[in-house]
Amino acid sequence: MKISQEMATQLDTAKKNMKTAADGTQGFHRMVQSRTHQLQQNEMQKLLADISEQGDRLSKFRSFRDLAKFKQMVKRFLKEAIGNGYDLQKSYGFSMSGHAGNLTTVKKSG
Repeated sequence: MKISQEMATQLDTAKKNMKTAADGTQGFHRMVQSRTHQLQQNEMQKLLADISEQGDRLSKFRSFRDLAKFKQMVKRFLKEAIGNGYDLQKSYGFSMSGHAGNLTTVKKSG
């Protein structure tokens, strides 16, 4: 009888230790995820500020170089936005009339 009580106590202790370890892992995962999201938000805000500044410069000087830089910055912003929040899937399909074509689907990740 004493052996079974000791086994039950050991099992309860092991379950509690496993639950505590799992909670610690989840807390760490949430902390890392939160920090990553915060850094991504800061990067996106910086990109928007840079785009706005470049747009102001473009409206004043209207040079091809400024236009190219502006377009490049907008492309980078869109890539970051799609890379961080959306999944892009490409496929090949047929329409109802039988025409073939490439299909691109943007899905929200998460």
